[in-house]
Amino acid sequence: MAPKKWRAGQSLVEFALVFLLLFTVIMGIIELGHLITVYAATITASREAARYGDAIGPGAEDANVPRYQDCTGITATALRIGRLANMTAADVSITYDHGPGTAVFANCPPASVSLGDRIIVSVTGHYRPWVPLFPTVNLTFHASAARTILRDVPLD
Repeated sequence: MAPKKWRAGQSLVEFALVFLLLFTVIMGIIELGHLITVYAATITASREAARYGDAIGPGAEDANVPRYQDCTGITATALRIGRLANMTAADVSITYDHGPGTAVFANCPPASVSLGDRIIVSVTGHYRPWVPLFPTVNLTFHASAARTILRDVPLD
């Protein structure tokens, strides 16, 4: 039987090996959660910004500007939702088309829109790891959402 001092040393070595493995697994789970959060924030930012732009009513900055022309408000909505995805204003693109399968006819703000035109908000989110286990892993997510602009629709 080994002396008591050696058994304590063996336990310390075993703990160190298990702790290293456990720590790596926990950090991997945290990074995976962070990755999923960035991905979800990117998709949600495009969707919410498009939803803001298609809504009826005045823009947040100027009551005389409809929401589909409120580029600042649309971008601010995307940035508010996408802050977890390291978004900047340069990562938000706002365009307009005449419906599915048609070409883009304007960037924000459009001169005018017709019934059936759509707003398309495209955003880019950036994933950078918190834990530098693999420091070269930087991912970019792109999301785009299109919504039909509600204009000249009577509300009863």
